[in-house]
Amino acid sequence: MNDAQVMLQVLKGSFGANKTYWVSRPSRKGIILFFPGDQLEDALAPPEIRRLQDPKVQAQLMASKFGGCSSVVVMPSRLEGSFACFDHFLNRITRSGEPLSYRGALLKASSQIASLLQAGCPTDDNKEMVYHLVGFSKDDEKRPWVRQEKVQFQALLERNGVIVVERKYFAEGKPTLLMHFEAIEAMQRGA
Repeated sequence: MNDAQVMLQVLKGSFGANKTYWVSRPSRKGIILFFPGDQLEDALAPPEIRRLQDPKVQAQLMASKFGGCSSVVVMPSRLEGSFACFDHFLNRITRSGEPLSYRGALLKASSQIASLLQAGCPTDDNKEMVYHLVGFSKDDEKRPWVRQEKVQFQALLERNGVIVVERKYFAEGKPTLLMHFEAIEAMQRGA
């Protein structure tokens, strides 16, 4: 991992503000977006998980794996215990972050992402978008809205000339908490 400088920015999106951690690259070859998800309390987490759930470490890892690209770690709107709650990306959620309903046609998550990027860093045309999904995250039967939003967002990007590549990690393995964080180190550049 490199020691790139990480900047903290609070950015206002279409549906609210999110804290973000940026590693900015002058080459502007692209932007890597990373959503860290649930967090373990430091006292409960093994050292490797503590290291990999640190948003500054995540931003540096993304920047080192995708040379020339800026990296952005988009923090949840709030944490409810250890659960990441992305209120600004879903229409209605419970206190612990589960959606009460899903109306994918609104593309709330997509609009929030686009507005955060616009607020934080202007981008060039013809960007490559690479999806990095832990094998079990997109197929979780308890969270069908994750797949719906991904499919709709991907279609929107492709209609606008963005190259989209999907990568899956640990699709065959039984999901573990450590595997969730190890996916960060396993990521590779797409296309």
